[in-house]
Amino acid sequence: MHSHGEPDLRQWGVHVEDWDEDEFITGNPADGIHRLHVADNGVVDVLLRGSPLGVSSTVARVPVFFAGAVTNRANRPGPFFSGHTISASQGLPAILIADPTITDHPELSLGWYLGCDRFDALGAIARLLRRLAARYGCRFLLVGGSGGGYAALAIAERLEGCASVLCWNPQTDVLEYNPRDVTRYVESAFDRESGTVDLAEARDLLRTADKQTVVGRADVARDILYLQNSGDWHVGKHVAPFVDRLGLSLDGGRAYHPDGSTVVGFGSWGEGHAVPPRDVILRALTLMALGSTPLECLEQLQRDHPAHFPELPSAEDHVPQYFWERTHSGIRISAKGPHPPGMTFAYYAMDGTRRAKVRWYESDADFVFDPRELGGVDSVACFVRDLAGSQRSTVVTLIDPEQGATDRDDVPASRPTL
Repeated sequence: MHSHGEPDLRQWGVHVEDWDEDEFITGNPADGIHRLHVADNGVVDVLLRGSPLGVSSTVARVPVFFAGAVTNRANRPGPFFSGHTISASQGLPAILIADPTITDHPELSLGWYLGCDRFDALGAIARLLRRLAARYGCRFLLVGGSGGGYAALAIAERLEGCASVLCWNPQTDVLEYNPRDVTRYVESAFDRESGTVDLAEARDLLRTADKQTVVGRADVARDILYLQNSGDWHVGKHVAPFVDRLGLSLDGGRAYHPDGSTVVGFGSWGEGHAVPPRDVILRALTLMALGSTPLECLEQLQRDHPAHFPELPSAEDHVPQYFWERTHSGIRISAKGPHPPGMTFAYYAMDGTRRAKVRWYESDADFVFDPRELGGVDSVACFVRDLAGSQRSTVVTLIDPEQGATDRDDVPASRPTL
């Protein structure tokens, strides 16, 4: 339901048509932008390129692209499409679907394709793709990163086996994302008497509206290739519950379903929420579109791009080795890598039996402190927690810095409770 006027589709410089949903399904639409007035009293903007619905398509799966956050929006009118350039560069047909949430609300830069309290955009898009699959006999590859990855995963759950997924660094639970973006979405998309909302109210509204997570319904194996940057905070908040809910097995740099249908591949391509390199995405897109299984695709990516998919130890056998040194700001203690994906570290700086300073679990293996500011420190209790939630701990005794460090007996792993 568009509440802020009609978007300017002329900006794309392509053919534009308006349809109702039934007419679009049966109308053999040509390449261009199509404004679909769907059965839920909402509007979905779709861009077709390369005749993706044609019977002569040479791909096993037709790519369908979903956009993430819009950078530097500044109230620019939608719709916003993602995937046009990379699909064209590979000669692949494609369907690009803009987020109706962002188009409807110019103040938003991220909407997860959730729609609003009166329009279930995810459900409408899933129904549209299901009907297209039945009409044209095609399968889809749902593609997206971050917020677009959330949409790809959420829609795949609704498509009952006619779609695979290629996603990177996706959210799997909206409530575990930046609170500012969550509350801003609720304030814009929900009809409420007051203009502002706190995080607790936003959580309640999203849970009640079933606009929260893709984890709770992910009980059916799908063909999913889920690429995740190891240094991203999403590993703990979004990957871990996904891995746990689907019962995926962890094996060094990947997590996988026993039947090979769903694979999480952990890579290294920058700090934090970094996007995979373009050549990695292009290779994965082509392989999956041509019919490779998620496991086959990940193994090929690991062979083609070893620098971006380094070998990582398994959490089950990994025992971190710690070292310490004096720095200009005090003492730094760290665990030597590489580490299993999703491993986090906590530290207690101890003065005898007194905890002089605590650093709770973070992905950063480094801990820096100045013992003079803490009244003295003679040891550091080092805790590590893996993606499955298992904890280990070691106490490092601080001797003369020139002599290095020695380890004492393990301390109970349950001490740093968050």
